[in-house]
Amino acid sequence: RKPTPVLMESFESPVAPLAAGLPREAGIWSGDFTSVTGFDQGVEPANGTKMLRVLRADYEGKSNSSDSYCGDVFRLIDLRPFHAQLAEGNAVLEVSLAFNASEFPESEQYFGLLAMHAITAELAAQPASLSGEVLTNGSLAMARQSCPRIDRDVFTWQRIEGSLHLPAETDFLLIHLGVSHIPKFQRRVTFAGHYID
Repeated sequence: RKPTPVLMESFESPVAPLAAGLPREAGIWSGDFTSVTGFDQGVEPANGTKMLRVLRADYEGKSNSSDSYCGDVFRLIDLRPFHAQLAEGNAVLEVSLAFNASEFPESEQYFGLLAMHAITAELAAQPASLSGEVLTNGSLAMARQSCPRIDRDVFTWQRIEGSLHLPAETDFLLIHLGVSHIPKFQRRVTFAGHYID
């Protein structure tokens, strides 16, 4: 079958995602503090002229942010217009993205994360439910991929490709992108130069 694009995103919009934690509506990026940038600290965007820069591992008003080590951004995608394609239960979602970083000390380690959750409209209507065990246990299906480590070479992007079989009852997809300090070594709220495209 011919693939159906659900979202073509390369952060070409100059509008940064909201720094408001989990999204409260579909169609916007929201999460921790980030910015949309072009060429920055020796890093060229992987696609187009813009990319997302992860700034912090917290968001406006987050409590207990001192222990944060993962800069996260989320997007809720409304799949109800695609119910006809989902009805047979054979639809597979494919997502690809890439991570890069400006040079950082050899003692520091980071990895990139992609997670996908197929959820119902009922779960999507309760933003507080889109995290932790409620999301994990309440998802119709989920998948998670990570790149083992983001390297220190500004000229190479570490790519992740993930797929998720979408149950026929899927109403929304929650996409989760993240950059983490490997917490065994350190926890730090700020990021010096880490990018997603």
